[in-house]
Amino acid sequence: YEIGVRLVGSEMCIRDRSLVEEEYRGQGIYAQMLKKVLDNTKEFDEVDSYHHMLNNQIISIKLKHNFYIIGSDQSTMVGPRIRMRYFHNLKLYEMMKFRFGLRDNPT
Repeated sequence: YEIGVRLVGSEMCIRDRSLVEEEYRGQGIYAQMLKKVLDNTKEFDEVDSYHHMLNNQIISIKLKHNFYIIGSDQSTMVGPRIRMRYFHNLKLYEMMKFRFGLRDNPT
């Protein structure tokens, strides 16, 4: 497996690549890697992640681990991709829910 993490300022961490070899997929390895990344990035407010729009296996794992889809773009390396975000900072999480129409007022 492989994990790539890039720090952006003091508030955000971007997970920009990860790989589980095909023969090891479906064994929960990616979910374990994700847990380690989240455990080791608690000092950051947010963790962002980019994925090809059709990578449904990984997108569903991220959604189960409380990542939110916050946007999309076009990558020359990957093609169409989505941007997902995990919030360690609960105030930013509440603000995101308000801005996305998922909550009436931020607390």
